[in-house]
Amino acid sequence: MSRFFDDIRQIGYVTPDLQKAMTFFIEKAGIGPWFVAERVPVETCTYRGQPLKLEMSIALANSGDVQIELIQQTNSEPSMYSEWLRRNPEGDVPHHYSSWSDRYDEVFATAISLGYEAVQEGCSGFGPFAYFQHPDNPSFVYEVTDFTAPRRRMFEQIAAAAVKWDGSDPVRFGWPA
Repeated sequence: MSRFFDDIRQIGYVTPDLQKAMTFFIEKAGIGPWFVAERVPVETCTYRGQPLKLEMSIALANSGDVQIELIQQTNSEPSMYSEWLRRNPEGDVPHHYSSWSDRYDEVFATAISLGYEAVQEGCSGFGPFAYFQHPDNPSFVYEVTDFTAPRRRMFEQIAAAAVKWDGSDPVRFGWPA
């Protein structure tokens, strides 16, 4: 557990090809099932302090207690995702580590006090999130999300689906009901 950010609950990848990334995890790592949301609405978002009209698709699956997130940005706006893919065009290395915090505001303030910069911030229908980078190691990206009740319910259902998964129906469109 991080004394500053709570437990790491997710490892996120930014990929140029969501389907290809899911196929790898399904066939070569045995991770699934994947829940896919296309054109995920992000109510508000900023990148390096500037407004960002973010368009993306996301896939989520669990391996034990760790969630894997795959993100494919579907527009060409400057963002942490497009910046990452310029440096890692295959999308085969983790982009971020994430905690889901019941203390979102406190963790956000702690990150700032430690010298992190909130490089990309936003709010989806599930609540706020922020990606932090530190100038001492800009390759380390830490995301903190507010562990709201709707986000908690969705993530619990994704984790439960992984426990019972037998390899069938590996890609499911939409978030769990």
